[in-house]
Amino acid sequence: MIETDQQSYRLAEGVLSVDLEEENMLLSVGSGKYFGLKGAMRHLLEGLRGGLSFDEMVALTCELYEVTREDAAQDLRQMLDKLIAAGIVAPAG
Repeated sequence: MIETDQQSYRLAEGVLSVDLEEENMLLSVGSGKYFGLKGAMRHLLEGLRGGLSFDEMVALTCELYEVTREDAAQDLRQMLDKLIAAGIVAPAG
């Protein structure tokens, strides 16, 4: 069974994002931690900027790439968890 997640996420305070040709860089000014988002993960940043819920980000990923909902959700969740732990992303609201 696939769980749903209507939670939206945003970039945390003090996080800078730089859009490069093939990668998006996220840098926490406070901690100095940074992440590069490539490929399908670049759409994660679009979702964060657009206020999409986790489920909406999964649906967008499935529309843009040939990937199952389960695989998209698992990959996005893993990346979101890393970004949250690093203080790069926070729950919205």
